[in-house]
Parts: sequence; structure tokens; C-alpha cells
Amino acid sequence: MKTIFLIYRKDLADILKNWAALIIVLTLILLPSLYALFNIKASWDPYGHTRGIKVAVSNEDRGASIKGQRVNAGAEIITSLKENKKLGWVFTNKEEAQQGVRSGKYYASIAIPKDLSAKLASVLSENPEKPVITYTVNEKLNPVAPKITEKGAAGIVDQVNESFVKTANGAIFKLFNELGIELAKDLPSIEKLKKLVFDLENRMPEIKKTVSTAATDAEKAKSIVNKASAFLQEITVLSGKAADLSKALEEDLGISKEALQNLPSNIKRDAALLHSAAKSAEETALAPEDNTSSQQLKSIADRSSRGIQWINSTTSILNNLSELSDTNAFQPAIIQLQQMKQAFQDLNEASSSASYNKDMLLAAAKDATSKTEAFQKEAAGIEPYLKSEAERAGGKISDKFQKLSEAKDSLPKITAAVQNSSKKLDDGIAKLAEIQKALPEAEAKIHRLADKIRAFERKENLSDLVTLLRNDFRKESDFFAKPVLLKENRLYPIPNYGSGLAPFYTALSLWVGGLLLVSLLKVKAADGNHRSYQEYFGRLFTFCTIGLLQAAVVSAGNLLLLHIHAVHPFLFFLSALFASAVFMVIIYTLVSVFDNAGKAIAIVFLVLQIAGSGGTFPIQVTPPFFQFINPFLPFTYGISLLRESAGGILPESVWHDVRMLTGFGCIAIVFGVFLKKPINRVTAGFVKKAEQSRIIH
Repeated sequence: MKTIFLIYRKDLADILKNWAALIIVLTLILLPSLYALFNIKASWDPYGHTRGIKVAVSNEDRGASIKGQRVNAGAEIITSLKENKKLGWVFTNKEEAQQGVRSGKYYASIAIPKDLSAKLASVLSENPEKPVITYTVNEKLNPVAPKITEKGAAGIVDQVNESFVKTANGAIFKLFNELGIELAKDLPSIEKLKKLVFDLENRMPEIKKTVSTAATDAEKAKSIVNKASAFLQEITVLSGKAADLSKALEEDLGISKEALQNLPSNIKRDAALLHSAAKSAEETALAPEDNTSSQQLKSIADRSSRGIQWINSTTSILNNLSELSDTNAFQPAIIQLQQMKQAFQDLNEASSSASYNKDMLLAAAKDATSKTEAFQKEAAGIEPYLKSEAERAGGKISDKFQKLSEAKDSLPKITAAVQNSSKKLDDGIAKLAEIQKALPEAEAKIHRLADKIRAFERKENLSDLVTLLRNDFRKESDFFAKPVLLKENRLYPIPNYGSGLAPFYTALSLWVGGLLLVSLLKVKAADGNHRSYQEYFGRLFTFCTIGLLQAAVVSAGNLLLLHIHAVHPFLFFLSALFASAVFMVIIYTLVSVFDNAGKAIAIVFLVLQIAGSGGTFPIQVTPPFFQFINPFLPFTYGISLLRESAGGILPESVWHDVRMLTGFGCIAIVFGVFLKKPINRVTAGFVKKAEQSRIIH
């Protein structure tokens, strides 16, 4: 140990006594700090001085209207960019912008098309189109500038999207607002309708009783007409006129006013019965032939025959209504009825055939089922038209009977007309019977409607819904334009880019400082009569002393001259000293053991560590090779240790970095102590031969 310190003291004395050596050593101490200072200062705030990056902007947008509101997205972009100082925006025409990018006058250009606003407004049409803003960049001018200009272009697109969403939503929410105002006006009518439904529900027993009474009265009326016809001689004379009137009613409608009013529900019910008959026939056809009786086939034939009669009757009624109305709404249903009629005719034929054919019956039944289902869907669609036309047709019936009552003919003539209407009365009696049969289903539907209204009132309040729709549409639009706000939480805030890069450039300058030392200073002691390990440690102390001075100057310059951000300045200073000592041990050991080849190895280490340490770009974005070697590089932990003191301490990270750096240093020392002598012996001839060239140091 004494010999080691003698070598160390002699080195220091030699430096201090020789002014030339002292100047060289002082220069070596200062050079790494200059390397760090210049690089950190040059990278201090590059994104804060982007106004010099010229970006040409051309606007050809013609504007458009969204629900009566005039918008011009292009003009809004230009106005916004004139207040944006992040880039050097240049406003020009499209041709000049393209030429400027091509020649290098501008780094990029942004072309706003003529149809920007028009295509944005198409969102409310059946075929919305997305507008395209053209971004052109000249990437050969600089590798970083395109990333900056691209961010600016993306910001423009985000601005357009936000502005458009706000405008479009404003128009939509304005419609909702108007709807809410209208609903507020109609609330009394809605409440009245709700009350009518509940009243109808309560009066259903009375309605059923009234229909029953009407049926009884109709039977009495028929009896009276029959008796009157036996006694009135004038019936023969006046029958023609009365028949003409009855025929007019029959031709116009083919159904009584009361039955016409209930036609929608009757059609639904009878269509359901036909569907049931078709399904029953389908089930019969699917059963084994041994289980199919002639009685079943006869039942299918009878039901299909009655179905055909009903289809003919319904078709006639819908044809009459279609002729009386101003709409073609009934034509699809009439076509469906005709197709259904053909299907039931086929079913009737298949079930009535003398030779039972299971496949024919099944096909006919399936076709009848399909056609019936199609008609049921169509019938649901024409229900509103049936109701409205029923009211109109009912009015025509009332008009005709009013004319009859106002006729000036004698009572015998009126009696004759009533007698000739006996058949219509029979139809009325039959329809009354159908109404009586359909009333339970109608009553059930009214109950269900009333229950739904009550259920809605239990869960929702119509007044609250109206209040929601009447909210301020401007605030609603603004909310949906930016529904989520970003709150940035910076755990370890670093105010500028230079401070963020300071750990990397500090570590890099320390390694470069070590390379400069081994390039200019000898790693062998002047007096060669020492043991290998004594020479190794003696000269190592000298190199580490100069390395620590380099680290002290570098860190002090960063903190005092550049004023880099460091939460723990003293710890940053100590971290630089520790990292420098480890780096110097590694570099010195390589050169001490391998001589000039060690210098080359140290340079290769430098190159690998610049790319593989994650000092500039995140290591995750580098190629797999550099991600693999990252944990095995001293830079990785030296930079991390410096970052901890600069940004904020996480104790477990600090101790991990210290342990890893200590490990690297220990491995280097063990390598130097045990391998220096044997490797030096092996390479001695090679080194001597290289020195004889008088060109190799």
C-alpha cells in the first residue's frame, strides 16, 4: 500500500512542478465542462424558439351554412393562427406556398380547401363527407423541423374539429331547445290526452254495455222493418230510389260507419286468426302421415275457405277507402291481401285434394304463414291511415243519411228505403257481433296503454324532460365540443429542455473527459520497478483525482453558470463525482490492461452508451439490440442517478443506481488487478512493435 501512495504522490508532484504538465492537466479538467455547457445551452429551450420555423398557410374556404347559421372554418383558422406565436406562420396563396416548400423557403405548408366548411356541414345530410386539409413538408431541410410542423398541423385539425363540433351541436341543441319550448306549450294537451286514456279505461264497462244494447236495438229495428214492409204498399214504387241510395253507400264503403271505426282492430284480429290457421296447417303437414286424418284436412280446407272470403271482403273495403282517399297508403296492403289470397287458395286446394300430398300441403301452409305475417306488418303501418279515412268515410255516411232525413218524400217512401236497407242492417248486426267479440282485446290494449303511462310517470317526469330540452343550447354545445378536460399532474416538473438533458450531457462529458485523460496521460508509472497491482492502483488514484476535479467543474458549471433545474443541487454534485469515479475506473482499467486497444474499446463503449442508455430518446423506442444492452451500460445508471437529484428523489431508485455503479466499478478493479499482468505480458510484443512505428502513441 505504501508503494501505491508513493506512486500517487510522485504523480501529483510531477504535475505541480512541471508548468507544461500543469497546464495540460488543467485543460483536461476544464474541457469536459465546456463540452457539457455548450451542448446543454444549445438544447436549453428549442421548442420555445420555433417562431423561426416558417410554415406557409393558404385558405380557399368559401364557407357554408349549418341550420341557417353561417360558418367559415377557414377564416376561423386564419384568425386563430394570427394570434398563434408557436410557429412562423406565413399567409399566402396555394401556388406560392407549394413553391416555397419545394425551394426550402418554408419548412412546410398547410392548404385549406375550398369545400372545408361545406363538407363539415354535410354531417347533417344523408351522405356526410370529411374535408381534407393538405399538409406538405420538406423533410430534407432538417430531421426535427417536420415533427414540430406536424404538431402545428395537427393542432389546426384539432381546432377545426372542436370549432365544428361546437357549431354543429349548437344547431342540434337549438332544435332540442325549440322542441322543449313547444312541448312546454303542449303540456296541457298532453295531460288532457293522458286523462282521456284513463277515462276511456274507466268507461270500458259502460262502452261494452252500450254496444250490447245497440245489438239488441238492431234486432228490434230489423223486426220493425220486416213488419212495416208487409203493410206499406208504396214500397214497390219507392224501392228503386231507396235501393239507389243504399247502393251508393255500399259502393262507397261496403261497411257500416260503426264497423268502419273498428276496422283497424278487426283487421289485426282476423289477420291473427288467419295466421293461426296457417300455422295449424303447417303443424298438421309436419306430422306423420299416419297421424293426419281426413277430418283435419277438412278443417284446414274450411278455415282456408273462410279466410279467402274474409280476404275478399277486406280487399273490397280497402279498395273503396283507397278510391275515397287522397293517398296510396293502402295499395301495399291490398297487394299483400292478393298474395295472401293466392296462398290460401293453394292451401285450400292442397287440403281438398283427393290424394293427400304432405309436401304440397307443407309448402302451401308455409307460404300462407309467410304471406299472413307480411300482411300483419303492413297492416300495422296503415293503421293511422285507416283511422283517418274511417273518420272521413263516417262523415260521408252521416251526410248521406242527413240527405235521407231531409228528403221531402212521404213516409211510405222512407219506410220503403229503410226496408230496402234491411240487408245493410243484417250486416250491421253481424258487425256489432264482431265488435262485441273484439271489445275484450281492445279493452286489454287500453289497459296496457294506461299501465305504460303510469309506469313512465313512476320513473320519469315529463316536466323534467321538457326542462332538460329547454336548457341553454350554447352551454350544451360548448360541453360536447370539449366534454373532457385534461388536468396535468407533473410529479417531477422540469422547467426546460436543457435541464432535462443535463444528466445525459453531464455523464457524456465525464466519459469524454476520461477518454481525453487516457489519450494524453500515461497509464504506466515512470519507474517500472513496481508490481503490477501497485502500478495499477498508484496511477488509478491519479486518474481518479483528475476525474473528480473534472466532475466538480462540470457540475458546478451546470448549476452556477447555466442554472439548470436541480431539486437537490448538492446531491447532483455528489452524483457527478461518484459517476465520474466509476467511469474513470472503467476507462483507466481498459487502457491499463489492453493499452491502445483499451482506448478503442472505451470509445466503442461510448458509442453504444449514447444510443443504448436512454439519455435522449426513451429506450423503449430504440431497436431491440439497444434495449437488450441497456441494463449492462454504466451510462444507464449514471444518468438515472443524476436525474434523481435533478428532478426529485425516489430513494429506491437512487440506491439501485448506486449499487449498479458500484458493481461496475468493482468488476473493473477486479479485472485490472488480476488480469493486468498476464494480459500485459501477452500484448507486450505487440505494443513494442507498434511504438517502433513512431506513429502510434
